[in-house]
Amino acid sequence: MPATLASKRARPYSKPRAILAKANPAAPPTVIEVARNISEATTQVLRLKELKADLVYIVLYQTESSVFLRDAFNNGLKPVYVTTSTTTDFPDLAKRTGGEDKIANVYAVSSLKAPFGAEAVKKYSDIFTRNFPNEPTVSFSLLGMSGAYAVVEGLKRA
Repeated sequence: MPATLASKRARPYSKPRAILAKANPAAPPTVIEVARNISEATTQVLRLKELKADLVYIVLYQTESSVFLRDAFNNGLKPVYVTTSTTTDFPDLAKRTGGEDKIANVYAVSSLKAPFGAEAVKKYSDIFTRNFPNEPTVSFSLLGMSGAYAVVEGLKRA
């Protein structure tokens, strides 16, 4: 049974939930809300175990995702997780959850052309670091650059 884990703010934007519900109207995915800035997610994990969730779509920020994934791993919940671009910094996610083993079943949609830290995105990481030396450079830091590059290219062509 699929389930969606979302913050109250993100819930209306959960298109995958609507798609899954349409594909299987007899068993639409369950939505479980998670508050911002949580420090534990045992209640949500136990609810997903009760539902026998085999797929969990996570619509949360990095902090909440890491808390949930840590608690899910520690409580034996091991479905496939699909998450948004807000959690594409897997090295940071692994560090926050307590290890790579805790994110082994996590898959993310990403707008980066290569995994964070790869040579293909190094140029953009360097630009960010040069302009924002006091900010940590994580994959989420690079997401806004694509829009900026599109605007600059549009201005050049105008």
